[in-house]
Amino acid sequence: MQKTRIESKRRNDRGGASAPTPADDDGRSVVAPSDLRAEMVSVAAYFIAQRRGFTGGCAEDDWYAAEAEIDRRLAKESTGTGDHGGCG
Repeated sequence: MQKTRIESKRRNDRGGASAPTPADDDGRSVVAPSDLRAEMVSVAAYFIAQRRGFTGGCAEDDWYAAEAEIDRRLAKESTGTGDHGGCG
């Protein structure tokens, strides 16, 4: 599985540097795809709750809906059928 590189340095909750993150040959941090997916799902779940004004609903339902949406988007991206915007 391909890993994605990130340039930013991670920080812990106290503002200091966190535990070392695995790095590639260039010294840049490497993030596992499963970690990226989890972050994407977390953000999507937040926006789902925000759209309903953070009232009613259930956090678990938001999470499951976000997982389904992110999985659909990732599947489209991996098959090359996703909408990449652009001109024309």
